[in-house]
Amino acid sequence: MQTMVSSCKGKYTCHPCVTAKLTRTPHTTVCRANLKPLEILSSDTAGPLTRSTRGNRYFTAIADQATSYLNALPTRTKSAAGEKLVETVRRLQHISGHKVLRLHSDGVGELAKGAPLRFAQTQGIQITKTAPNTPRRNGQAEPAIRTLKECIRSQLKAARMPEKYWDYALQDCVAKQNALPRPNTTASPTILL
Repeated sequence: MQTMVSSCKGKYTCHPCVTAKLTRTPHTTVCRANLKPLEILSSDTAGPLTRSTRGNRYFTAIADQATSYLNALPTRTKSAAGEKLVETVRRLQHISGHKVLRLHSDGVGELAKGAPLRFAQTQGIQITKTAPNTPRRNGQAEPAIRTLKECIRSQLKAARMPEKYWDYALQDCVAKQNALPRPNTTASPTILL
């Protein structure tokens, strides 16, 4: 059995050493080719952030796995994220004519109780959650939050505005994300939805 592997620079790498140092298993991606719009929505909540001028400290990102359509909802408390999620799902279903089949979250709780749970049960929507400590498995919501935070920071810095205006910048960042075509497509998420 050969344990030493030649790297691209001519040096040798010990394959068992590299494997032993891996902290997580490689991430497999979900094929989106067969998904219909709104079939799977992933969500995650970011915060607490600086209190905005409107009193918001959190925002919930909701991403459609098929079209990459993104929605972000600022809220005052983390517990209010579930109600905003229900409003968003109703609005997206009404606008697009498609039905949400599954809501996916990291299991923090915005979907697990109260209005979101009752709504999902009455609509026949399956609620799924990721395993603990596996944020990369939360669909497009995790990278969307990272992208939105970077966009918010850059817009506020460019405009020389204080952080308390982050929820205004969030609206603009979401609009831009939905207007730009995604890789391997020529259409924007708004058009695909």
